[in-house]
Amino acid sequence: MGLKILKVLKNINSIAIDTSPFIYYIEEHEDYIPAIEPLFTHINHGNIIAYTSLITLIEVLTKPIEEKDNNLINKYENLLTNSNNLILTPTSLTP
Repeated sequence: MGLKILKVLKNINSIAIDTSPFIYYIEEHEDYIPAIEPLFTHINHGNIIAYTSLITLIEVLTKPIEEKDNNLINKYENLLTNSNNLILTPTSLTP
């Protein structure tokens, strides 16, 4: 499955990623990690630029904050705020 994603992204320079793939990747969801991990490796190697919004950060942190899971909080914050080739975009009501 992961190779299929890379084939689809072959001539793509950037991608927007919603919340779920980050959860599957960080929490290593067994059903989705084979498809998601190659995407994040592709991003990490600089083959593609990924974008996500501040809303994604809020959504992924909700449960770990409720459960006081500092390890998971740190993993999400590190990935979303300190990754090369992953841009966390602000949200705005105006264009």
